[in-house]
Order: sequence, then structure tokens, then C-alpha cells
Amino acid sequence: MLLTTVYYRLQIVDKDGSKTYSEVKTVRLNQLTDTQMNIYPNPATANVKIDCKNAKQISIVDYLGRTIYNNAVNYQLSTIDLKQFCKGVYIVKVISNRGAVTTGKLIVE
Repeated sequence: MLLTTVYYRLQIVDKDGSKTYSEVKTVRLNQLTDTQMNIYPNPATANVKIDCKNAKQISIVDYLGRTIYNNAVNYQLSTIDLKQFCKGVYIVKVISNRGAVTTGKLIVE
């Protein structure tokens, strides 16, 4: 797990153009970085390989938000047949064993 600290403040602009700033706030983000994903070949035609360490589920969603492919996995490399896919852009979503979500873009030609 990676711990990241982010600092931010707000700039408030009044109707007359004057500016004031809020106090600086700190946010600590816990990032679950146990899932890294490689999609190849991309763009793809006949099939695609999704290489994802520690994955437990792979989903592919079309541009309308419909889940086209959903499969539970327990291995690192998955090969998916694209014959049922239309040409277009899809989102690949991988959920890791620890619940981290990683997304990537898949182009089918």
C-alpha cells in the first residue's frame, strides 16, 4: 500500500474580482497499488491478452456502460476472444484480491 499526502487550498473570487484564500488542508490517500495491468495488442482484432498481477475479476464495459465481458480469474494472464465485440472503444476494469480497481482502454478494430 502506498500512502500519498495531498495539500490543497481554495481560491475564493468575489463579484468585484477580489481574491481570498482558504487555509491549507491536508488529505492522506491510501492507494492500493497491487494491481498493474497491461493490455496487448491494443488496438486488437481477434483476441486480446490482459496481464494483471493479483487480479480476481476482469470486466469489459462498452461506451454505453454495458458490461460486455465479466470473468473471475485467479491467474495473471488472460486471453479474451473478441469475436463477440463490435469495433470500438471499451474500458477494461480489473479488481484485485485486495479490492483495488484498475482501469484501462481497449480499442477493437
